[in-house]
Amino acid sequence: MDKYIGDEVMVVFSDEFGSEDPFADAVQAAAAMSRHDVHAYAPHIGISSGRVIVGYAGTPLRYNVSVFGAPVALAARCAGVKPADSDKAVSSTIVMPAADWGTRALHDVLPPQVGEQFERFELLDERAVAMKGVGEVAVREIHNVGIHFPSLSAENRALDGLYALHVANRYWPRWEEPVSSAGEFSHVRPLEPDAGT
Repeated sequence: MDKYIGDEVMVVFSDEFGSEDPFADAVQAAAAMSRHDVHAYAPHIGISSGRVIVGYAGTPLRYNVSVFGAPVALAARCAGVKPADSDKAVSSTIVMPAADWGTRALHDVLPPQVGEQFERFELLDERAVAMKGVGEVAVREIHNVGIHFPSLSAENRALDGLYALHVANRYWPRWEEPVSSAGEFSHVRPLEPDAGT
């Protein structure tokens, strides 16, 4: 049985690829993406299972891979499910058909990590959601209630990375040299004191 995570990026888990429990591996990978969301992108991840076609196009040196099938569409629809409780602060969600989750316990699939002082993930009760082109689907949701506030924006992390490459003589731009971001609020200058005070 294959498992898929869909939301801009697709990851395939399969017995044929060495996964002993493709569903648990998919949930654990989604939870790792959610835990390590250093830029606070707040991903909404969908998981689905079933038979698909994997197609390669190109040459051995340069090729693309695409995955086609109903599970891919269902994972994308699951990724688009809005959280049931809109008043609660949720940093990211993992949604899958309830049939795929079955009777598993959350701690069996996602045991708490060492150093976590509170329960980061919550498994919500089954609910029915209307999905375009699929109809009503019973889903289970895992919410990450841990909120991460990054110290640097994605843009400033990219600037710092380019600057580090430049310092190591590994970046040769065709135009101006990169400058370190000097932190998230480096563009903000202190106010000048009034001349009259």
